Amino acid sequence: MSVSIPKALPSPERLEEVLRYDNKKRALVWRKSFGRARAGSVAGHQNSEGWRRITLDGVPYSAYQLLVLMVGEEEAKRVSP
Repeated sequence: MSVSIPKALPSPERLEEVLRYDNKKRALVWRKSFGRARAGSVAGHQNSEGWRRITLDGVPYSAYQLLVLMVGEEEAKRVSP
């Protein structure tokens, strides 16, 4: 039996440093370019189940989970597609 260790969530400061919510795209976008990510492009990828995943500092997260951390749950519900 394998034990799953909960991943630490990124700090709000780290999220604000690398991501922002784009109202026109209705998605989190990168603030700056690094690696294969380009500033202004939609962050992450859509997985086989249709959910957007964003890898930040080598750790994959749900885009919605990061959005909730950035703007709060009520606002995230309002703006997410």
